[in-house]
Amino acid sequence: FDPRSVELALALVSRWGERAPQALDATRTRAAVLEAPGVLRFRDRPLPEPAVGEVRLRVLSTGVCGTDVHLWKGTLGAPLPLVLGHETVGVVEARGEGVTLPLGARVGVPWAQASCGACAHCTTGHARQCLRLWTWVELGGGYALHARAVASACVLVPGSLTSEEAAPLMCAGHTIETALVRASVRA
Repeated sequence: FDPRSVELALALVSRWGERAPQALDATRTRAAVLEAPGVLRFRDRPLPEPAVGEVRLRVLSTGVCGTDVHLWKGTLGAPLPLVLGHETVGVVEARGEGVTLPLGARVGVPWAQASCGACAHCTTGHARQCLRLWTWVELGGGYALHARAVASACVLVPGSLTSEEAAPLMCAGHTIETALVRASVRA
């Protein structure tokens, strides 16, 4: 239990009435936009169009992670304005060129979405340390009705998990799994 996460969640809830769009046309969506440290507002935005290798998701659930809290508080920098939320589960609604992920698939989106594939980190199995790592920050997060993601990074979510259960696994779950792998834990 992290009280900082509750603080960000309360900031979102305090503006909850703003989340519903007045009247959006088919080219617009709604998102909670971090405009400055501590300033989070629901805004109408252009519907994200997936580029080559990307998908557009209709967001079902997004967790509140410590990184979101640090960005919101301004203790971690990123280009603003920014849509927070990197523990996202959604349904594939549109596909960019070259994507085979089926429309309607329910997927989770992790923090790291793509790496360069050619640097020393990538070629030695440490792609998450790539100096040109492509993350949710570049694409926008999941505190929105719609989000973009790199299709090859998306993980199919099994029917046995609710979207709310699966969302935190996209970051916190990966963190725990990484520790277990590095510790060579066996059953």
